[in-house]
Amino acid sequence: MPGAAPLTSDVREAIGAVGAVLGAGDLRAAVDGVRDHVWGLGPLSGLVCDPDVTDVLVNGGGSVWVDRGEGLCRTELRLDGEGAVRGLAVRLATLAGRRLDDAMPWVDARLPGGVRLHAVVPPLAPDGTHVSLRVLRSRGYDLVRQALRMRPDRIVVGECRGAEVRELLAALNTGHAGGCGTVHANASREVPARLEALGSLAGMSPQALAGQVVAALDVLVHVERIGGRRRVAEVAVVGRDRLAGIQVEAALTRTDDGMPATGPAWPRLAAMLRLPVGAICPPGDADDAIVRLPGTVQQS
Repeated sequence: MPGAAPLTSDVREAIGAVGAVLGAGDLRAAVDGVRDHVWGLGPLSGLVCDPDVTDVLVNGGGSVWVDRGEGLCRTELRLDGEGAVRGLAVRLATLAGRRLDDAMPWVDARLPGGVRLHAVVPPLAPDGTHVSLRVLRSRGYDLVRQALRMRPDRIVVGECRGAEVRELLAALNTGHAGGCGTVHANASREVPARLEALGSLAGMSPQALAGQVVAALDVLVHVERIGGRRRVAEVAVVGRDRLAGIQVEAALTRTDDGMPATGPAWPRLAAMLRLPVGAICPPGDADDAIVRLPGTVQQS
């Protein structure tokens, strides 16, 4: 990408060639506009720069949707038809060092700024070009290992995405009695497979991982998104099976109408939380009842 000074000079010369004169502020805005159009995200720049936005989606035809943590919502921004959408997609693919055309009608790549790009064009997308941008916010550094050296009372990891799961499990097995973390999985029963995948990135065998997980973790809380709102769908207890390795057994679930119901591991969970086995939870709104249990997590 050309430096700022040459680009500013080129824009100034182009403006002068048509007899126009711009002040410093207007010139800077013109330079930013050219940069966004030629090398950047164009009209999507403002949305991507919004600190609350995690996803930007452009549908065939030009409608633009964003997710700010509460589900997708349509924006007032609209690109000018298929030509504008495809031009943006092709430009972003080129910026990522990839091609996007009829012969290669899809691209999945990471832009230089860290934004993940996925786009499809006809004939793969018959309704027109579609663009998806996942905004990965900058974060401090792969921090668990550093936190362990500061004698914390609690270890909380926002999300385990890689080899840091080894440090988290080690921390929970070496005197840090309180801690939690999150992983992405479709259901509680699929968490062991997800942990095995993360553990492999850290060079851990399935057997070694199972021993660490069972010793470190007591409870899994599965959170689902319903209409943009997150709620606890299941609480499961972690154990070990001689054949299967890590065993996850449901303690609390929801019925089809949303009411809380006990699972086979409820007596174990009740014993951990010192609750009567016969009572699921305090009375109240059925939609929130499951998350009123001591020791569970509520996300909204």
